[in-house]
Amino acid sequence: MQSGSHNTAMLHHQKHTYALVEVTHPLGIKVDLDSGVDMRVKDHDTFDGELKHGFTAHPKVDKSTGELLVSAWSIKSPTFTYSLIDANRKLVTSFKVPIASQRMIHDFCVSKNYIIVPDLPLELNGKNAIQNMRTVFDFNKKAKARYGLLKRRAKDASEIQWFDLAPEDVHFCFHFANAYEICENGHDIVVMHCCAWKDFEFFEPEDEHPLQKLEDWYLQFREFRFNLSTGEYLMENLIADVNCEFPCINPDYAANRAHQFVYVATMSAEEYRELSPKAKENIQWSGFIKYDVKTKRIVNQVSYGGEKMAGEVIFHPRKNAKSEDDGYLMTFVYDPHGEKSEYCLWDAKDCELVMKFDTNQRVPFGFHGIFVDEEDLEK
Repeated sequence: MQSGSHNTAMLHHQKHTYALVEVTHPLGIKVDLDSGVDMRVKDHDTFDGELKHGFTAHPKVDKSTGELLVSAWSIKSPTFTYSLIDANRKLVTSFKVPIASQRMIHDFCVSKNYIIVPDLPLELNGKNAIQNMRTVFDFNKKAKARYGLLKRRAKDASEIQWFDLAPEDVHFCFHFANAYEICENGHDIVVMHCCAWKDFEFFEPEDEHPLQKLEDWYLQFREFRFNLSTGEYLMENLIADVNCEFPCINPDYAANRAHQFVYVATMSAEEYRELSPKAKENIQWSGFIKYDVKTKRIVNQVSYGGEKMAGEVIFHPRKNAKSEDDGYLMTFVYDPHGEKSEYCLWDAKDCELVMKFDTNQRVPFGFHGIFVDEEDLEK
């Protein structure tokens, strides 16, 4: 639990900054500003020895409580592990949830009072990997797929409420935006937004890039409504005819309240087909969409232009923000023909470009990043 490349995501919680990978304890990072900008590796953090498992690259920080919620999947048993750490970095609860089979669960979702366990069929299949020279992960569309809802301060999995998906709704989800709770007609409902792969074929060992098959894949930005009173769910595709991934919201709203806006990276199949071979070698996303989940409409759409691409956009709220979208969106945009990246900053309200500067070099896309104010760094 204390090895790995730690190249997947970053985490900041209670003045501590970490580099994350899929299955280990978080690796502490110290950002030194005394002699320019330098990053120094500290050690793996076990939270004073209380955290007995590593966790994935998508823990949740509830800024309203200071809590950290983490999850893990296992290569040894069909289980999902959940732990809650409080604002004082003390373990509050930790337990395993039995799932249908050994599965990769890269992300999970959290509302103010519930965690949502995505028991979706991206299964570990070592036999298939060895016999057919494929990756160890296999999307099994015929297997059970379901979501489980459980109180976030539960002590065990005994009261989890499962929502089995209909065969036509089976999918896999790498990334979730957020979830929140509402009451409609006397029914308690948890609303969740995510980017779902309606079909999925994990990239093969000979593929140079995991998104080379984007023309065939179809990622849908979806809304789920889990009715805790009736045990039924509703699923709706919100954005049609464009691949959507890496959903992002204002982090102040994560895991504690209803969000209105979600920002998703986009690339249509048509855009992909028209790309030059050089661009396809460096494939990522051609722009992003700002989506209003309350009015269910696209508010703004940004294209990076030409064959420029970027990974996810990061939202950072403006100081003393007056509204949810009062802040900035940022990312590094890469031009495969000029072979260099530019840092771009947009006003999240109208998605107008506020600033950009040329880095005069290529900045690798990476997977997930964060923005941390200087005053929040460990001294």
